Amino acid sequence: MWYYIIVIVPIVYFLMMSATDQYPPLLYIEQKLDKPTASFIFLHGLGKTGEWQKQQFFDLMRENTRFPHIKMIFPTSRYVHCSHKNSKTYSWFDFKAAPDHSRDTFQVFPETLNETFEYIDKLVKTEIESGISPDRIIIGGVSQGAVVSLLYGYARDTNIKGVISLSGFYPKIYEDKFRTDDNLPPLFFANFDGDRIIPYYTIKGSAEFLSTKPIVMESHLYHADSHEINKEMLTDTYKWIEKNLK
Repeated sequence: MWYYIIVIVPIVYFLMMSATDQYPPLLYIEQKLDKPTASFIFLHGLGKTGEWQKQQFFDLMRENTRFPHIKMIFPTSRYVHCSHKNSKTYSWFDFKAAPDHSRDTFQVFPETLNETFEYIDKLVKTEIESGISPDRIIIGGVSQGAVVSLLYGYARDTNIKGVISLSGFYPKIYEDKFRTDDNLPPLFFANFDGDRIIPYYTIKGSAEFLSTKPIVMESHLYHADSHEINKEMLTDTYKWIEKNLK
């Protein structure tokens, strides 16, 4: 009897952990037309979910939420241990950050980030297989999701149409991994000057670094002591998307 207890309990625990650590189902905001001609994948911030993010878009944009021809996709990260919080939460990668959230000391556990990259690769592949060209796909995110989007677009070889970073920054430890080719996707980089999570000097350092690269970058700095997306930021984001995915 004790033999079965010893063997079975770890197996049950492993199965429970595996189920918990899987990516939840995708959520969508469908285009107005019958068939999409472009896709926009948007990654939520730390502790949030795709469902929460989708609802925020509806709350801010209301009757203007849906694009005529662009399908919006809202993934949810896995519910995993976060070293920064020392607890489990919805997180795209494991990390540690100093109290001042400086990009100079921001530490990423690369194996967890690579797993997220692989997941995004699968999402992009699914869109391509459905008939969407890679140059009709934009990857974006807010906060931690913005960091992932920046690194996905510029620290690895991708051929997506564009990158959107809202209330995000480019970690200094990934500067030497920045792409060296000239086919870099355009960037929408938007932040708040009074962000309570990501300080202005972290935003400024990222903007200065990105401006040294051959990127067509549209940068916005809004006057607010917020870290969350507001209507002005999202409205400008929509305009940029429409301009790049006509």
